[in-house]
Amino acid sequence: MEGYYLTKERQNMKKKVLKKKTITYAKAKRAAWKAFSLYIRTKDSFNGQAECFSCGFIFPIKKIQAGHFIPGRRNSLLFDERNCHAQCMRCNIFLKGNMLEYYPRMQEKYGLDVIEGLKNLNYVTKQYKVWELIEIKEKYESFT
Repeated sequence: MEGYYLTKERQNMKKKVLKKKTITYAKAKRAAWKAFSLYIRTKDSFNGQAECFSCGFIFPIKKIQAGHFIPGRRNSLLFDERNCHAQCMRCNIFLKGNMLEYYPRMQEKYGLDVIEGLKNLNYVTKQYKVWELIEIKEKYESFT
């Protein structure tokens, strides 16, 4: 009987080890977004403070979000640095991106060609593989 319990215990341990090694698509995407978002919020920050791309007010990093120029979380634009900038909660959530202020700043920073390119990318379907999401996570974690 003892051997049976040891065998069962070993099987359970193997299952736990295998479960820890397996990363689901959702977990990989969440981790990649977390690293990317932190990079976006901190890349132009100074002393723990960052400027909202839309309204220009200064906020602590913890109060800043990564807001997209072209809304939605389509994979083709989700991790595009040109489409994502530091935004305060007011602009990003309550004003739904504050496009009245976001668009002129995008035009000033990148020009109309990049804006048109981003609009075209909005219609492209991109399906990341888990390993690609892990690479994105590692890339942006190395910056922060």
